[in-house]
Amino acid sequence: MPRLFYRNSRTSMKDLINAHHTVTDIAEGPFYTLRDNDTAESALKLGLKGASSILIRNKHGNFQGILTNRDMLDFLGGGEKHRFMLSKGLKTPVRKLLTRHAKREWRIHKDETALSAFIAFRRFGKESHAITDGDRIYGLVTERDFLKYINRPTGIKVEGLMAVRPFSVSEDTPLSEAARIICRGAFRKLPVTKKGIVTGILTPYDMISYALRKKNLKALPRDSTPISRVMNKWVSTVKQHSDVFEAVRIMRNKNIGFLPVTYDGELQGIITARDIITGL
Repeated sequence: MPRLFYRNSRTSMKDLINAHHTVTDIAEGPFYTLRDNDTAESALKLGLKGASSILIRNKHGNFQGILTNRDMLDFLGGGEKHRFMLSKGLKTPVRKLLTRHAKREWRIHKDETALSAFIAFRRFGKESHAITDGDRIYGLVTERDFLKYINRPTGIKVEGLMAVRPFSVSEDTPLSEAARIICRGAFRKLPVTKKGIVTGILTPYDMISYALRKKNLKALPRDSTPISRVMNKWVSTVKQHSDVFEAVRIMRNKNIGFLPVTYDGELQGIITARDIITGL
């Protein structure tokens, strides 16, 4: 999505990050782990407790990869991993569902500086990284952990970092279609609009929770429920002319990493924690 670039300040994330901090200093946690032979049912239960990223380890405790809510939505019917649901159901071992295997770019050594970790986020574009020492897991660091360094106005407006003309879905979009959009596209969350006005946010968590409540986990690929019945209607927004610090303040207060940018309720753009930490 194209962006407007607007800058009238020399504020830089590299200048804001404390040079004495290590990656373990900034990781706010908590983090969750599962064995690679644990079941998809176990992962779903952790997801409902708030685990949007789960660190997967083998029987020796060695890091194997990161399982996300989007992976679980894919499994329930949003994408190709649904074949495991059809064959083994909730007994599917989580190792089958990993798309993020234990490659170097998905882990950061526990003694790395916060600045080195930030550079890894900018380089690899992941929303989270495992903190490890060799293969031993020490924690999880996310994009939002870097927002704490932005503790004053930046002189940069939200419109300078936001994605303009963002993809959105209407309230009557079927749940099955929304799940496919998230699993097959570059979207982790979807703004929901009615005649251009933001009325909700739809996340993998919202759809997984709904599917579990209905107790028909194989039905998602055919579920025609309008997403207005599933979405989160309590939406925090930010104005395009606000300082980026205002977006950071809202994200930290609400413990979120995604904000619709609006003008009189109408969707103008999207700004994420990634946009902020990579754009400053």
